[in-house]
Amino acid sequence: MALRAVVFDLFHTLTGPEAEWSDVPWTSDVLGIDRRVWNELLVTRSRWRLTGEETNPYVSLGLISNADVMEVAAWPASPLAGLFDVEVFSCMAGCAKPERTIYDRCLRALGVSPAESLFVGDGGSDELVGAREAGMSTVFVSGVMASLWPERVSERRASADYHIERVPELLALLGLTPHAADGAADIGSSAADA
Repeated sequence: MALRAVVFDLFHTLTGPEAEWSDVPWTSDVLGIDRRVWNELLVTRSRWRLTGEETNPYVSLGLISNADVMEVAAWPASPLAGLFDVEVFSCMAGCAKPERTIYDRCLRALGVSPAESLFVGDGGSDELVGAREAGMSTVFVSGVMASLWPERVSERRASADYHIERVPELLALLGLTPHAADGAADIGSSAADA
């Protein structure tokens, strides 16, 4: 089945340590994508989209975060606000990761099945285990974790189908960088050495 959605964790996955937070950056900077790669993907390599060969090239983006009301109150001012099709915050959903309900709520809102989805996170709150149990493929992002709690990396890596250090590496995993192998990665296949 084709990948139709990518769901991200927020804290320590899409954000670095709090000392790194800054003013609103470019979209490519927020996503950690080199501006040249971002422009190439949007302009140079999008002929299939521009010529109508693909009428729905859209991969939905979701966000699931265990967050309290104070964190959610600050969300609208975040440089990441507005980048997701669906945002599910635990304090508003009445459930938290790793409970299956929070994943199901996000996927239902995105209109995708778990098999068509990829969960990307640092593994906190057993989120990777919860996403796997919900039927999603999982990607462990270890960069922030390795700098803060390196002793936790191997345990969390074992809970994931794939492993990357930083979010920009997700592009290569999905086959979306100029240096990636031809075609998108088969997210449904084993990734023991990823």
